[in-house]
Amino acid sequence: MSRNNSVGSDGFVSHRRAAAAGFTPGGLDPRGMSLDEFTKHLDVGLRKQHEQSAAWDFEGLVAFLDGVAKANPHQHITGSVGNPELLRLALQIYQEDPASREAFLEYATTSDLMRPEIARHFFQLSINAMVHWLQTHIPLSSTPGDFSQADDRLNLVRLAFQSGHTGTNELLEEAYRCVALENQLHGVAEVWFRTTLGDHDAESFERATRSAIRGASRAEADGGSPLNVRFVVGMRKMWQYTASATQTGMPVDAQALGLVTMLGRLRDGDAQTAGMILGVDSVGTDTGWRPEWQAPARTMAASQGMHVAMHFGEAWRPGELPATLLRLETLVRTGDIRQLDNSNAIFAIRDTTNPVQAYSDDEWNEIGVLQVSVFGLLIGRGIGLGINPTSNDWLTRSLRQREGWRLRHHNQPVTPGDASVI
Repeated sequence: MSRNNSVGSDGFVSHRRAAAAGFTPGGLDPRGMSLDEFTKHLDVGLRKQHEQSAAWDFEGLVAFLDGVAKANPHQHITGSVGNPELLRLALQIYQEDPASREAFLEYATTSDLMRPEIARHFFQLSINAMVHWLQTHIPLSSTPGDFSQADDRLNLVRLAFQSGHTGTNELLEEAYRCVALENQLHGVAEVWFRTTLGDHDAESFERATRSAIRGASRAEADGGSPLNVRFVVGMRKMWQYTASATQTGMPVDAQALGLVTMLGRLRDGDAQTAGMILGVDSVGTDTGWRPEWQAPARTMAASQGMHVAMHFGEAWRPGELPATLLRLETLVRTGDIRQLDNSNAIFAIRDTTNPVQAYSDDEWNEIGVLQVSVFGLLIGRGIGLGINPTSNDWLTRSLRQREGWRLRHHNQPVTPGDASVI
């Protein structure tokens, strides 16, 4: 949880509806407790519950947490593309923009989401009929951990986000308004959008970003409760790298540098925009990519007071876990980062029940040493560690089977004395 939103202006934990819910874990009354006292008390209670194999009063726990002001530091817009109005806006863009329409149909058919005979006549249907077809044939799953259909729906809409059509502004504004409202409904006081706005070219980036900011700003007025919205803009790892005349000869991601430059100009424009653009994040696959290529962009962002996050160690090619941890150790030892997200490499431990074993005993010893080193560096440098357990589990299932490991349970510390992570 973010300190700014877990703690009120008087330095005490917000309890809002907690007392009304009639639930205080382990006899906990959050009123008058500092954040450190609250965390320590809850940590002790969780460990005691685990040792005694006792179950929480689940409904009471949900009611208690619902009453505490929350921060959501890792929000994507995937879920919001279930909104029929967003689908309608995207389809209108495809109707009027031939290039986007062809890209939509190509993705839908090559991904086996739409049969070619349907694709040939799809845009002869009415808007309402097309919306109905998407909702019927690509439904959003209600099964926890099943993201594939939501990702398909997002990819079908994402092409409209990147269009140069004038309707893109309205689509982006509505998408970010909807997801901000969803957070308000769940009692979130601060949300950080992890966005792909950085995928826009230099000509359309400012327009797209301002549309997203307008939508998020409207949500506070529409929802009737305070919501602090921040944007963490993704720098794609798959961008082409332009070699610069550096002394080391290291390739430099020029597009990432350009993105940080544009963000800096936007932040200089007005106070509201400056407060909402929090910083940057490196996103995408780690395969064949080195963190050093975006180091100049991260350093520039940090020098301008931006928050610098990084996705790294999320997945790797079979057999490359030790090499991934070595690169991760270098990153957290020397890199300009304040937050590391979804680093599954830190939490991978041997699964003795799996007959497939990609690593030897010596390699598992090396992996363990590197994990302890990385975790110690994170603590020593004050770098925040973010995990998303459900999606991390889903995304690593195939790799875990092929390499013979599992994710460390949350009550298994990486190093002795670690506090619980909630």
